[in-house]
Amino acid sequence: MKQPIKIFLLKLIVCLIFGGVLWGNSIISDLRDGGFSGQPEIVDDPNRGTDDPDSITIMLTGNLFCDRRLQKRVRTESGDFDFAGTLEFVSPLLKEADLAVGNLETSISPSNPYSMDLEGEDRKTLSNSPVSFLEALKDAGFNGLMLSSARNGDFGKVGIQETLNVVNEVGFYNTGLYDSKRTRHFFIFEKKGFKIGFLSYTGEFNDSVNNLTYEEQEYMLSRLDTGAVIDDINDARKAGAEYVIVYVNKGPMRSTEVTDSQKETLRMMAAAGADYVIGSQGYVLQRTGSVKRNGVRVRCAYSLGSFTGYRNDKTTRESAILRLKISRNEDGSIKAGKGKFIPCYLSETWRGKNCVIIPEGTKCGDKAKAMLDKHYENIRNSLEIAK
Repeated sequence: MKQPIKIFLLKLIVCLIFGGVLWGNSIISDLRDGGFSGQPEIVDDPNRGTDDPDSITIMLTGNLFCDRRLQKRVRTESGDFDFAGTLEFVSPLLKEADLAVGNLETSISPSNPYSMDLEGEDRKTLSNSPVSFLEALKDAGFNGLMLSSARNGDFGKVGIQETLNVVNEVGFYNTGLYDSKRTRHFFIFEKKGFKIGFLSYTGEFNDSVNNLTYEEQEYMLSRLDTGAVIDDINDARKAGAEYVIVYVNKGPMRSTEVTDSQKETLRMMAAAGADYVIGSQGYVLQRTGSVKRNGVRVRCAYSLGSFTGYRNDKTTRESAILRLKISRNEDGSIKAGKGKFIPCYLSETWRGKNCVIIPEGTKCGDKAKAMLDKHYENIRNSLEIAK
């Protein structure tokens, strides 16, 4: 074979490989051919949500951390963990929703040590939490979890498999991590005739992602990739999703400034068919935003902050719950509007409990109220919303 022909063929192979990665025709798409496997059936609580037969309510939060400091502060003398106090005051709100979703920012891997028991550099970089954290989230009213985060590779393939097993056993709708090459990359919540699709992606993983082989990264993780996003949203629509909510784990850490890259991601998500985009990377709140697609506004909360966990900096203890009421227009199409943000502050101690999330409207004394009101106002300013 002549040398120019060899060079041409080599360039063609390279273009096909990289073109596939960029536009979603990568190994992931090939692995999906032939249909998807579903998730375990979730049994809904018929008593939760509103009585309105013509609408459903969805509540969305930012990151659900369970770092070593939180674990130490809620560990009991018997060695168990008491997370109930952390979620006591937000639980009634969450249970008002038909679906309450947050982004799980930790592994739940029983065969590996908890974050509080790690030593050296691992103590700073790896995150693993007890099953009781998931159980507390479920008891408090969460019934949906986004699983894609920068920490997904912390405990390798075993960590992902164990996390998925426990999440499914406790009974959460979930997406963002996969233990099969045929698992669909979304879930659909269906109630009162509404079908809402959820997807989750991470823009950049920690170095621990190298604990996974290349093939494992391809089918187990949900990497932010334009082609994959387009394919996944199309698949969710084909499966019946009328409204699509996408979580994106991307953005600067501890910065309230929205980057051009985040804005571009919103535009890409909107063009791909997303209806609402939720950011969950940074520890702090960022403003809201929107773009238009075919005359319809696609909204975004660039970062809802850290909902659970423990942080020394008080601004990282500020977060919010986004409450979406979803109903129908006269022509049968879905409408959701801006949604309502409920400011929340994580108090170091509150009424004898540690690391307690206090939503706006919680009854308390004048001194505590004055302190909380300052945080709630700061939260509204961060989100750039009026009271």
